[in-house]
Amino acid sequence: MKTHGFRLFPTPEQQQKLIALSATSKEIWNHFVRMQNARIATGESAWTAFDMHKLLTQEKKSHASWQQLNSKAGQRITSAVDFAFRSYVQLRKKDKAAQPPQPIDIESGRFYTLVFNQSGWSFKNGVVVINKLPLVYKSRLAVHEMSVKELRVKYRNGKWLCDICVEEAIAQPEQMTIQNKVLAIDMGLSKLATAVSSNGEVIHLPNKAKKISVYYGRIIGELQSKQATKTKYSRTWRYLQRRKRFFFNKKNSQVKDALHVQSKRLLDMDHNTIVVGDIQVKKLMEKQANKNRKVSRSFGRSNLSMFMDMLQYKAIAKSVNVVRVNEWNTTQINCLTGKMFDQKVELSDRKVMLSVGLVIDRDLNSAINIYRRWHENHIAAVAPPVESFLSTVLERNNLFKEPIPLVGSQRL
Repeated sequence: MKTHGFRLFPTPEQQQKLIALSATSKEIWNHFVRMQNARIATGESAWTAFDMHKLLTQEKKSHASWQQLNSKAGQRITSAVDFAFRSYVQLRKKDKAAQPPQPIDIESGRFYTLVFNQSGWSFKNGVVVINKLPLVYKSRLAVHEMSVKELRVKYRNGKWLCDICVEEAIAQPEQMTIQNKVLAIDMGLSKLATAVSSNGEVIHLPNKAKKISVYYGRIIGELQSKQATKTKYSRTWRYLQRRKRFFFNKKNSQVKDALHVQSKRLLDMDHNTIVVGDIQVKKLMEKQANKNRKVSRSFGRSNLSMFMDMLQYKAIAKSVNVVRVNEWNTTQINCLTGKMFDQKVELSDRKVMLSVGLVIDRDLNSAINIYRRWHENHIAAVAPPVESFLSTVLERNNLFKEPIPLVGSQRL
């Protein structure tokens, strides 16, 4: 599946109808969310998506506004409710403080994205008819000739946009390579990712998302300070609110663009398998020691979870297998000897000494250990062992300059 976007140009009357459909979508969401929460509170089992689909058909008879929304779009909302509660159940197992999904504020004015799956749209003579509304659109692509499986209407920064999910045939290679090409990645804060491949190549991805977040966070913080001194809902207060929203949206857009580029770079390297350390971002952010050192803020600015999600769904389109392995103590283990360092490697230690005269980056050490851990648990996979490229990697990436002792060095 591939996603394409283009702009819509609805008339003022059509805009009001789209806003009305958005309000209807919020009503459906709120209705089923309250119903699910009530069932959970009384100890009953939550409705399944199939149960809510049937109930939606019955509820439409008593809600005239619901009948204006395409049936598939309504079922897409109930499916989203089901997914939200199933995610909540899984999260609850890890975090007892997790809160269930809540109703949406209908009066907030925020547009609820309309999702149409399988039906509810058609392309005719330069116009896309969505939920019986003929909307003029502009696109460089021949979207009317594409095999569209899903369509989304959204409102962002004063513009009406449409995203379509298109089914595309995955090009199969003429001849599969016998040896599995593997890329092991260690996620970090100073660098977004440090990776080592099965052919001995080392890749460093700078943490651009964090720099963007810090830059715009400073601007937004200054606007918040000014806004705090103004009367709420005054003309100046509203102006500062609009500026805050503008820079917040700009920050999110640039962060997503940076992560898209970096995840695409890794996948374009033509590896069959990508191994990633299964970092538990939320648990690390909740540690009191990390909160005191403002590490949790750095994790939030780095958007590691978003990067992993992008890498995961793009890998599916390229038929690349993404594997998560337990990265427990990968930083504390010497990748050369396979033993724990004599001294604990702290977060501030950016280099580790593997032996006398051999110093490498701590993230590279962790990436090699992640590769080794994956290889030991996937013997059936045809991939070279660490020993086949370790000496080359260490020789090329030796940071040793002077014979000074470093934290984490082995006493040989």
